Amino acid sequence: MKNNTKDMVILSLFSAIIVLMTFTPLGYIPWVVKITLIQIPVIVGSVTLGPKKGAILGLIFGLTSLINNTINPGLTSFFFVPWYSLTPEVKTSWLSLVICFVPRILVGIVPYYTAKFLKKRGNAIKYIIIGAIGTLLYLLFGNLMRQYIVGREFIVIMGAAFIVLVGLFIILAKSKRGDITYAVTGAVGSFTNTLFFLIFVWLIFGKGGAFSAGGIMGKSFMDFVIGIVTVNGCLEIIASMICVSAILMATKKINKV
Repeated sequence: MKNNTKDMVILSLFSAIIVLMTFTPLGYIPWVVKITLIQIPVIVGSVTLGPKKGAILGLIFGLTSLINNTINPGLTSFFFVPWYSLTPEVKTSWLSLVICFVPRILVGIVPYYTAKFLKKRGNAIKYIIIGAIGTLLYLLFGNLMRQYIVGREFIVIMGAAFIVLVGLFIILAKSKRGDITYAVTGAVGSFTNTLFFLIFVWLIFGKGGAFSAGGIMGKSFMDFVIGIVTVNGCLEIIASMICVSAILMATKKINKV
């Protein structure tokens, strides 16, 4: 009973943090498409409280995203809310709710099993996972560079992101603990959100969907969205690695993670 009460208090705390971050500059860093940081408390909550309560936090994340994109619409808000369209020619879909909620709920589930799996593995498998994530992001971004869709600014940001990523892993590997479990968990949790967002956007709004008419709202716009989201995804992964690792290591003894 005591543990259940403690978990509910922590769940309420994380929920309040998610709401606070959603409606303040703490949760979104302004850019072409806002860089999201709200996945951080969801990932920490997943590892700390388990997949069920993590899924609840992910659901709250999705709900706040729905509200935020309704009252403060932006370039990609029609991906998340079915009652908003970027232009009259681009019709939205009720399937936008899938994009809004499913990736977020998965962010509350996947990190728990990731941390559980990695705790029994050496650092080698963790480097392989990060390498795979980095390779996928590079392939997405590299393909766009070859098509001259992205500019010099994106290339600089991507290069800086990879340098920071490598530097972070060197620091973690050389530390006394030498364990990068939580850093990898943070990366996987953030990557889950980015990956499933892109998958659902492509399935719902891609070929045969709202962008099939061509022109600026066709393939070029889809490539633009993928490019922005990929760059954002790299920055969000780095932020999640640093913050999730720091928070979970600091609270490890208290929460017995």
